Amino acid sequence: MRLVTAAEQLNDAIAGARREARNSFGDDTLLVERLVTDPRHIEIQVLADRHGTVLHLGERECSLQRRHQKIIEEAPSRCSGATQREAMGAPR
Repeated sequence: MRLVTAAEQLNDAIAGARREARNSFGDDTLLVERLVTDPRHIEIQVLADRHGTVLHLGERECSLQRRHQKIIEEAPSRCSGATQREAMGAPR
């Protein structure tokens, strides 16, 4: 993985990432993504029964993760306000 913050860094970063991928995985295919500097991963737990009753059990923030494993969960999320929380849990 390489972070590129200026156009003049791009060619060297691509070459280095391709070498590393080829040596490690035998495939130098790359995936390029935009860096999200302040990510938020908000989950809502939903409970439903066969009678059509559906409710949500609130949200939790799981933004700090390492290799898809949650390190810290915070419930309710400190970045969600009452209005957003209500909208997320509203029936659709």
